[in-house]
Amino acid sequence: MSSSSPYRPAHNKYNSEPSFLDQAWAQLRRHRAWRPFQRRKGQTWKSKAAEALSIRNAVRLSWILLVWWGERTVFESAIRECAWENWEDWPAGATPHRMALIADPQIIDPHTYPRRGLSLAATIYYTDQYMRRSYSTLQEVLLPSTTLFLGDLFDGGREWAHTPPSLYAQQQHIHTSDGPVPVRPDPSAEADWKLYKDDYWWGEYLRFAKIFPGYPYRRTVKSLPGNHDLGIGNGIREPVKERFTTWFGETSSVVEAGNHSIVLLDSVSLSNDNNPRIFGPEREFLDNLPARLSKPDTAAPKYPHTIIKDGAAPSSPADDAQDPETLRNHLPTILLTHVPLYRPPNTPCGPQRESSNPISIRGGYQYQNVLTPELSSDILQKTSAKYVFSGDDHDYCEVDHMYTGGQGRVHEVTIKSFAWTMGIRRPGFLLVSLWNPEGGPLDSAAEGPTLESKLCLLPDQIGTFLCYVKMLFGTLVLLAVTVLVRRIRGIASGEEPLLPTIEKERERRREWGSVGVSSSSAASRNGSRAPTPRVWGEEDKYLKPAINSSVGGKKRKGVVGYLKDFGDEVASVACVVLGFYMVLLMGW
Repeated sequence: MSSSSPYRPAHNKYNSEPSFLDQAWAQLRRHRAWRPFQRRKGQTWKSKAAEALSIRNAVRLSWILLVWWGERTVFESAIRECAWENWEDWPAGATPHRMALIADPQIIDPHTYPRRGLSLAATIYYTDQYMRRSYSTLQEVLLPSTTLFLGDLFDGGREWAHTPPSLYAQQQHIHTSDGPVPVRPDPSAEADWKLYKDDYWWGEYLRFAKIFPGYPYRRTVKSLPGNHDLGIGNGIREPVKERFTTWFGETSSVVEAGNHSIVLLDSVSLSNDNNPRIFGPEREFLDNLPARLSKPDTAAPKYPHTIIKDGAAPSSPADDAQDPETLRNHLPTILLTHVPLYRPPNTPCGPQRESSNPISIRGGYQYQNVLTPELSSDILQKTSAKYVFSGDDHDYCEVDHMYTGGQGRVHEVTIKSFAWTMGIRRPGFLLVSLWNPEGGPLDSAAEGPTLESKLCLLPDQIGTFLCYVKMLFGTLVLLAVTVLVRRIRGIASGEEPLLPTIEKERERRREWGSVGVSSSSAASRNGSRAPTPRVWGEEDKYLKPAINSSVGGKKRKGVVGYLKDFGDEVASVACVVLGFYMVLLMGW
């Protein structure tokens, strides 16, 4: 038979088995979720408006608004509540130095929780994302000139090392007013993370730098360690401290900002008493602190430029200007320590504390809630601090300390953790505004406060997740009722078939099959062989899912049909909402 035989069916895409991509594309176009993106003939503006105002689209829009609120709006609104102009109370024309204090980000790692696999990976991802969003919004909206971290940058940073703790540290860990507290096994110890060494710490360091990047023309200080970074007291290992110092800088230092001396004191190393290499540099720093605060290039009064003639020596400043006490009055001292100073048991923390319990006076494996009374008194006497800021407790706390002999009071603020996984619902940070105008009297600090602070609360991430759960429950109930009412009324879907050409194509195939069969006898009379009719049933296997579904206009029956219709409604909403959610996750 020639190629131009009138009995040969016209070639189309159904004459050969469709490829995998063709099948996948056909399955996607059959799904109900694809229907809003299709153009249908004969559709009027009324039907388009009815479809746009359907319950399904209303649910989609509600989810989009909720997700945008939970992933974007709550962060910016929380930060904008702490705008400087909303709470600063300086005289007109003042130009204060503005700082942000961040405590205990404590990035999650295998040391934090015993769970593993997808659960731990999800916790790490959402915690990192939360802190990254909060930190970037803080920097972009509030624009602090200085950002200071108060320790506990990592959670298991003290554990990732090649050297084990010394025998003494294992036997006698820390000292409290009740005597030495013996070391017990780490309650968070797991067999797998004990195998992690320095290489794991390098990865955690890069991860921390990604969450809290530096910003140009702003000062960021991350060198103050916490007990989760080094350990505490006699539990600190030399290689761990050397590694931290190498990458973050000296653990005790003085920063000058806004005509204030900010003292960052490594109190966890200062609690050590058995290794001079651990406590020696910090003890020397504390003992020589008055001299450090009176450096001519940072704290001494400024003098006009003069030309010295005939080799005459310049006149010395007045003796009272060299006095460290006078210099400290001119430049008030702010103390930053990771571990809070000692206070009597059950000391109240003020109304802004989330927990109803005060800071407990106790210690355990590599932690100590407060410093010892002797060390706290020594620190206050040698720093002459007017303000103290600390971390470690993860919750907010305000308390006043009295200097020995009743020489004055010092106000201490313990700052909330920056992470939402540290046992509090509302993480936070502290904004500090410094204004001590240069050129005033040397004792100008005594005339009034030179520091104002504001506790800033971050979004309740657990509350956001609970809103998602409630919305999910409401969505399932609403869609279930919608499908049920539609079936009771005898309405399948109210929409045209997704692929209206399928039935017509099948009828056309059957017609071609009958023509092929009837033409075989005529071909035999003419001495030629008619083409064998194609077995169209073999192709029906690709069309069967669409023909037997309600998407093509045929109503599904029974409970199974109801569940399938309900599943289609849920999938059509989830397809849009999850896509929008993933875009928000990847975009920030």
